[in-house]
Amino acid sequence: VVINYGKIKNDCEVTYPDPTDTKISSRNRLGLIAGLLAAPNLGLLASFDTKRDPELHLLFVLLFFLPCIVYLFVVKSVYELLLVRAEVQGNKKDDDSVSRPSKSYLSLRTSLRFKRIICTVFLLAVSFYLPIGMSLVSDWQDYSNDVTIHTSRAVAQHVSVFCLCAFFATMYFDFGDMEFYIVQG
Repeated sequence: VVINYGKIKNDCEVTYPDPTDTKISSRNRLGLIAGLLAAPNLGLLASFDTKRDPELHLLFVLLFFLPCIVYLFVVKSVYELLLVRAEVQGNKKDDDSVSRPSKSYLSLRTSLRFKRIICTVFLLAVSFYLPIGMSLVSDWQDYSNDVTIHTSRAVAQHVSVFCLCAFFATMYFDFGDMEFYIVQG
């Protein structure tokens, strides 16, 4: 989350600068906040399981997945705006244009295609897991009463977690030629 925030911030200020556009940086900040809000709730929902504390588990599930939805869609929209900005600046043939690295992104279009699919599947899986699946459950204390529904909800939960992993895997296309250095003091 933080590395992606820094990459986008760098691209906005250095690689594809546009001082009149503040949409990308404000959405980038919103994505950072949503991502950082979701992270601790993942640990908390794992700590409070459904057998011993179903209410707390559900609370932390909601506090994890809702910011994740915001994060995924905001970051996707940021990359869509970056693609538009890159295309506009790529079409400019001015002499005073900023020199950009040739491989800032491996493929922004490929990344966006995957991000769009992943966001759609994630939203569908989370929708079935939380609001739709929750409305079908008759007893939250005894899972044996609604085995089929809870099993379907568990599958939707696993699909949504897979989507999160796949979304972060698409950042391979986003980071391009960016190099990471370990600095030891």
